[in-house]
Amino acid sequence: MANASRHAQSKIGRLVFGVGNHFYPNSRHSIGLNIVDRVAQRLGLAFVHEPRSLSWVASDGLVALVKPKTYLIEHNAKAYIAAVRHFQVPISQSVVLHHDVDLPVGTVVTRPDRSSTLDSTVQAIADEIELLGLEGVNPQAFPRLPIGVGRPDNEKLQLTWAHIISKGNKDYLQLFLANKFNPEDQKTFDQAIEDHVELIAKSLREYSKNAAERYRRVGAE
Repeated sequence: MANASRHAQSKIGRLVFGVGNHFYPNSRHSIGLNIVDRVAQRLGLAFVHEPRSLSWVASDGLVALVKPKTYLIEHNAKAYIAAVRHFQVPISQSVVLHHDVDLPVGTVVTRPDRSSTLDSTVQAIADEIELLGLEGVNPQAFPRLPIGVGRPDNEKLQLTWAHIISKGNKDYLQLFLANKFNPEDQKTFDQAIEDHVELIAKSLREYSKNAAERYRRVGAE
């Protein structure tokens, strides 16, 4: 796939949004960003800043991979809404990749329980959908892909006082999410996530191929 220099938002039919904080791209909280980066590499796409979607976007003109330029929880949600609106993609044709502390490291749930408690970032997206009344979508049922990062382990978690003091953050879970995987968990994650990255890339590649063919047929008529 060749990277589009200008995104033709009217033709974008699939959108993948990676939740995270670009200041901490390798943290557990930014696992969605990490996966989106890996998928973009598989597809040969490069990210460019797209201010109207509050994000960096990698696109071939038919699919869009999106990384929020924002970092606060509620701003991640606003970036997602800005992206689906800018590219005119139905929410049903988008998917949000996000971390989940209730899943083992590297575990991906393709059909998450709609009754489960949502992470605060994902809940913020649900709240935005409900507030705007987009498409009559059930806010709790928008397409998403939870990715397991495990739960805090006092013995494995390594924090720096500089980070704690600079952020003034005493919430242990948030500190856990703001940190990288330890070497053992990173190895587990890399091995477990490989097939999922390839499946996402394959799905987008096939969509682009089929969509391009449809546009060619229409243009030839």
